[in-house]
Amino acid sequence: MWDRKIERLLKRTPDIAAPDGLLEELEAEIELPEIRRQEATKSHLRGAAGRSRATKLAAAAVIVAGVVGGMVYLLGRGAGAARQSEESMAPEAVRGSASHAAVRKDEQAVAKENAVIVPERTVAKGGPAGKGESDRSRTRATMGVVRVDTERIEAERIAVREMAALGDIDGLMEMLSGGMFAGKVAAAEHLGEIGDERALPLLKRLNKMHGGWLFGTMCVYCYYEDSRTSGAFAVAICKIMTRDLPADEQVEAWFDVLEGRGPVMPTVDQLFGLNGAGPLVRAKGRDLSKELPMQEFTSGSDVGRRVAAELSLFDDPSVVARLRQTENKGAAPTAVWMEVRDMEIEEGIERCKEIARNEAGAQQYGVIRCLAKFGEQAIYALDELAGEGYPEAISTFDLLGNNMEVFDILCRHLTNNKHSQVRLKVISPALLKSVHFFRYRHPLFMQPLITALYDPNEDVRRRAAVLLRNAAYQEKSRLIEHEEELLMALKHPDEWIRPYIAQALGQLGSTRMDEKVADPPQIRTDLEE
Repeated sequence: MWDRKIERLLKRTPDIAAPDGLLEELEAEIELPEIRRQEATKSHLRGAAGRSRATKLAAAAVIVAGVVGGMVYLLGRGAGAARQSEESMAPEAVRGSASHAAVRKDEQAVAKENAVIVPERTVAKGGPAGKGESDRSRTRATMGVVRVDTERIEAERIAVREMAALGDIDGLMEMLSGGMFAGKVAAAEHLGEIGDERALPLLKRLNKMHGGWLFGTMCVYCYYEDSRTSGAFAVAICKIMTRDLPADEQVEAWFDVLEGRGPVMPTVDQLFGLNGAGPLVRAKGRDLSKELPMQEFTSGSDVGRRVAAELSLFDDPSVVARLRQTENKGAAPTAVWMEVRDMEIEEGIERCKEIARNEAGAQQYGVIRCLAKFGEQAIYALDELAGEGYPEAISTFDLLGNNMEVFDILCRHLTNNKHSQVRLKVISPALLKSVHFFRYRHPLFMQPLITALYDPNEDVRRRAAVLLRNAAYQEKSRLIEHEEELLMALKHPDEWIRPYIAQALGQLGSTRMDEKVADPPQIRTDLEE
């Protein structure tokens, strides 16, 4: 489904790799809510028209058969003749209806082929004047999709490193102009270090790019008119323009960049609710907004992370104090780390726990992420914070690498943590996809997943059911020993879960699905819903 939708968008979207295409996309302004409304209306009308035609044709077939049969009966040919007439005429009517429907389908196909496909960047804005004026800069965007050539990406990265080592500024400029997104970012980073002002015009153009999401062999880019962008370009511009300024003026310039990129981005619904017009859609039965790590791709966060790294080079307590006030999630972890990095490990960990409990927002997020810098010595602090209801502590375990002690802690939080958001975070797609973690294939993870089937939180238990179904397709031998518990779950109190368990048992080749087994456990009442 994703591939078809992405392919459809590719046909309507120009190649955006070249600077000219980029400028054309930047000039376009599309109201995403209006596009969603228009697409939803068109989809509804097409569905209604199709249903109406089918209903009319079926009714016509029934009427023709009834009228002909009645006429034959009234003419005195008898009941047998009437039946014979009905039996002979009804198929003719059905064939006629089917023939008519086929003709209509062919006509629609021809019309579709002859239709002019309008690129998204030419769609006019609609809606009542003034609607959404207070926050329009966050809802205007154009979507572009290009194929991802992984070999080219790697080749460009190698080429950028070689050009930077040789001081080949012209080559870096060419990469900045015509390379893929990863190549552009790498070239911008090196050009910022070199400080060549010739790169400024193109960097300022690219400073409107926000890219992107990777789906298999497709990469999705967004462009925003308010200059929220991948941080590499903004940082490169600032480096070039401030390289000869005094330290205090450089600090002010960096804070100007940081404060000009707020942490708020277009909402998840605006990016994912395109109703089939783009690749970021709600596929049937799947809420993609819950499956993608949105936080990692917000441009404000990326700018914050890069700017904070530059500010950390200044040995100035006032810089730390100002960074500790920021609400930018990208900058917050570095801000906290600058405060505690000179402390003893135990003292630094305790200070982080204190900040997490007493502060909120970006700083609370930052301090929990900062604990990962202490390595395995922070495991118990993260465990403690997760037990107190901080979901971000679970995500931070991802930064500690492959550790069986972490695995045991996560299993315990999935089955016994009192806070539903923490339990849900344990089986979040972003965490399970990590190369360092157990994923759902680990044999010791099967029992906690089965226990989670009876979680009082609907999202937790349904996510567990989906993971068990997936595990049955990929790791049969590790799930077959839990066949009895899966058979019991066929009578699960939540009917939504039963089909997934049936699919899992079918994939395992179970022959006992019709057997009578014990009743399943009830939904747990000892945990928070």
